[in-house]
Amino acid sequence: MQEKNNLSVSIFINHNFLLMLSTRHITKWVNTGSGRVFLLRDINMDISKGEFISIMGPSGSGKTTLLNVLGMLDSFDEGEYDFMEQPVHRLKEKQRPSFINSI
Repeated sequence: MQEKNNLSVSIFINHNFLLMLSTRHITKWVNTGSGRVFLLRDINMDISKGEFISIMGPSGSGKTTLLNVLGMLDSFDEGEYDFMEQPVHRLKEKQRPSFINSI
């Protein structure tokens, strides 16, 4: 199994406000001839409305991939993602645009 330098984000914050975004064990990979390459591995975070966060990591660590998943522009292979208490991980790809427009 080939691995690349992965981004690791784990944020758990005291929830005094509405929980806006929650991820549990988000994992995304691609299969190559030499095995599975993880783009994201076990990403866990809770972000409440009004909070500011930063995502940092070296080049190639998965920052853009994570933002594409959170923005519902890309899918992931394992895990759970809730946005505004709606289970994004249960939406089919064709349902995402209408969900995004309803927010």
